[in-house]
Amino acid sequence: MVPGLFAAEGILGWYALTVPHPDSPAATAATALEFTLRCIFTIGAIGTALSITTHILPNRDQGGMMKKQQGHSTSSLVGRLK
Repeated sequence: MVPGLFAAEGILGWYALTVPHPDSPAATAATALEFTLRCIFTIGAIGTALSITTHILPNRDQGGMMKKQQGHSTSSLVGRLK
């Protein structure tokens, strides 16, 4: 909801610059840019927070249990060679 609010404020600010003679175009552009950047950084922060657990705990499933390793263990390969 927060990124949507920032995006809406930014878009409305950019549309306000399209009138033939805006009151204060520099202030309006600065405000629109501020809200646009807030939206971008908020979405980036949410994406980072969601992906950080996969980087910290790459060998765990969603329940927190260790995943079985892919491939073969060395003991099973030694048993096959005998």
